[in-house]
Amino acid sequence: MEYRNSIRSKKLLQQALIDLVASGRELSSISVTELVNKADVNRGTFYNHYSNVYDIVNEIKDEMLTKMFGLINTRADTNNTIEGLFDVLTEYLKENEQTFRQLAPIIPKSLYDKIKAQALKLLSAQTNSKTKQTTIALEFLTNSIAGTYIDYFEGRMDITLDQLKLYSVTTTKLFLRFDETYNKEKPITK
Repeated sequence: MEYRNSIRSKKLLQQALIDLVASGRELSSISVTELVNKADVNRGTFYNHYSNVYDIVNEIKDEMLTKMFGLINTRADTNNTIEGLFDVLTEYLKENEQTFRQLAPIIPKSLYDKIKAQALKLLSAQTNSKTKQTTIALEFLTNSIAGTYIDYFEGRMDITLDQLKLYSVTTTKLFLRFDETYNKEKPITK
C-alpha cells in the first residue's frame, strides 16, 4: 500500500501535467524539470514514481479505466440494459468531464480501444445473433459511438453528454432490432 505522501506527490504530478496540457502545451515538449516545478515536488520524487512524462499519462489512463469499468461492472449486475450501460458511462463522464476535455489531446488510443472492447462485449451479450455480419456490424457501431465521444471531448461537437447518451441508446437499440430481424448470415460482398 502506498504512503499518503507518495499518493499526494503522484496526484500533484498528474494535476501539473493536466494543467500544462490544458494550457495548450504539447505533451512531447513538457520536460521533467518543468513538470516538477509546476507540481512543486523535487526531481527525485518524480523518478521514484515514473521513468518519464508518458508514464504519468499511462497511469491517468489506467486509473480512469479502472474506475469506469468498476462502475459499469457494478451497475451491469443490477441493470444489464443498453440504457443502464449508457447511464453509467454518462454519469462517469459528467463527473470527470473537465479532465477528459483537458486530456483529450493526449489520451492514448489504447484508452478508447479498451472502452470499445468493453462496450462490444456488453453489446454482444444483448444480441441473440452471433453471425459474422453481426460481429462486424457491432464493431462498426462501437467504433462510431466511440468516435463521436472522442469528437465531443475534443470540442468538435455542439451537443451535451445527455444528448449523446440519447443518440447512442437510440442507435444501439435500432441496430439490435434490425439485427434481430435480419440475423441470418449472408455473405458480405466486396
